[in-house]
Amino acid sequence: MSERKIALLGGPNSGKSTYLGTLLDALDAFDEGGLSGLEKNGEAPDARPIERLTEPLLDGNYSQRTQLGERSSISQPLKYCDADGKTTEFTLSIGDYAGEEVERIFKDRVGGWSAQWQGQAQSGALLLFLQPSSITPLPLLRTRAPINPPPQPPLKRFGSEPSTVFGPGVAADEPAPRQDGDSGPMRIPTMLALIELLQFIQRARGLCSGERPPEGQLRIALVLSAWDAIDEKWREAGPKMYLNHHMPLLVDYLWSNFQAADVQVFGLSSTGGDLRDPAYKERYLDRAQESGGFVDHVDVTGQINRSMDLGLPLRWALFGDVAMFGDP
Repeated sequence: MSERKIALLGGPNSGKSTYLGTLLDALDAFDEGGLSGLEKNGEAPDARPIERLTEPLLDGNYSQRTQLGERSSISQPLKYCDADGKTTEFTLSIGDYAGEEVERIFKDRVGGWSAQWQGQAQSGALLLFLQPSSITPLPLLRTRAPINPPPQPPLKRFGSEPSTVFGPGVAADEPAPRQDGDSGPMRIPTMLALIELLQFIQRARGLCSGERPPEGQLRIALVLSAWDAIDEKWREAGPKMYLNHHMPLLVDYLWSNFQAADVQVFGLSSTGGDLRDPAYKERYLDRAQESGGFVDHVDVTGQINRSMDLGLPLRWALFGDVAMFGDP
């Protein structure tokens, strides 16, 4: 039996623990083949890390958030039966850690990249979690008013977009005022922290900046968690469009450094709604073997599809497009 090592990555409150708990719970609840061919193949050698994540969900509570400095390793024997009936047996190995470690790596570029993180970098696939409501944006810039401004020149057009050409005396851009009213240091922008993390992973795998790994060697599933909570217009636009609009720097970095076929974007709601809402929590507990969760993704025709199969991002990360779309 082979080992498939997956790294779940993301900052604080990105939804890693909740997803892992609902997924492992679903593997217990569904009958054979219930997660589109992904099922347990025996019991885990140590069930305690799994129980810590799954037991709160039985009472309609979120899985306990991993604390800074706390680490656990989950090892679960699984088997996957594809559409042709071929069965693959493997052990899924996943490390869980506190999301604050991602920010610590950004701040401490030497000491933060520990031996444990070196091990994460050698994983066969990455599930990179982002919660839209927790994304810290890049600071905005504003252009200060000109000093003794010259007469305004006419607009010049390049293609269909107007562009104003300024003369001398225009001050440089400066940071826009803080919107949160806090005068202390700004939080690390989410895009920069994740790009830094991916750069570390590239370096640990012996890759230079801009050097793509061979196709199929390292898949990255970008998982936008709490997808049920974002504005309806973005759910209708789909997870890829949301990421392109809100995190273009990350999208550009992924395109420049990884194979396009090895990057996929998912909109994930692990529980289908907010368990902190008493009305929804009651509906959640009334479901027998259904979490209520769902996954949105874009299919090969460009259409947005919704699946109740929470194993979809994991299955794609392990086996690629054939595990999500079938044979072309």
